[in-house]
Amino acid sequence: MRKLYTTVIVILFAAALCTMDAAKAQAEPETAPVDRAFIGNWASPDCGHNYEALVITKYFLLHAEEERFKLVTAASTGQGEDYSTLRIEEEDSPAIRSEDSLLSIANMGGTPRKDWAQTWDELAMIGRHEYTGCPDIAPYIPVPLVFALKHIDAIKEVCTSMTAKCQSLLFSIADSNSDKKLSDSEFKTAGMVAGTLATLADGTYTTTEDVKSGYLHGRTVGEHLAQTLTGQDTSLTGLKKAWQPLKNEDMHTLQEKLAQIFSGLK
Repeated sequence: MRKLYTTVIVILFAAALCTMDAAKAQAEPETAPVDRAFIGNWASPDCGHNYEALVITKYFLLHAEEERFKLVTAASTGQGEDYSTLRIEEEDSPAIRSEDSLLSIANMGGTPRKDWAQTWDELAMIGRHEYTGCPDIAPYIPVPLVFALKHIDAIKEVCTSMTAKCQSLLFSIADSNSDKKLSDSEFKTAGMVAGTLATLADGTYTTTEDVKSGYLHGRTVGEHLAQTLTGQDTSLTGLKKAWQPLKNEDMHTLQEKLAQIFSGLK
């Protein structure tokens, strides 16, 4: 009898664990890079009148308007029968791309994901956001931010920690003419890009003026570095040797902000 009782307890415990695992799997669907169909430039209402714009990459989404910007994480978290699920920040939304390059993102009004219909037409959405696919990025997005968006996925993938591979990638991005050393202008550009991303690190809306202040501050940091290293070795090897003595409060603050986007840059 005791043996039977023990067996029952073990079975019930195993069943409970399985139930917990299933519930966890349902509550936390696996994430993957954004579906390639959604990556690119989007505008609303259309490319010629882009009062609202999205730039979607493998891991991020920039929401842009003429006077404000917001950079958040993005991912794919599964599919229905004819739609995909986009996770923007921490919220999952059904999304679909039509054959004529129209992106639609459904507003489910808080309906639990388990209650979503499996087909787009049957979803009980309370509205949708629609964007037109565009060949070019919205013209009011600052140049340093456009530059950052071209490389943001690679940094996310490679810089999971500050390895030699990560350092090499960051250097190659800054070394725009590929001459294996950084010029004064490349230091300034790198600073502007870092300063721009730093203003967006909190994941909240940032005004155009704040973004401008961010990249101007970053440019000043870059100029200081260039002046300090005048006549010195600005190759990757040289910078590794000089880096720690060069670090100051402004550079430390920039690094802390960037680490909110790329945890490996701590």
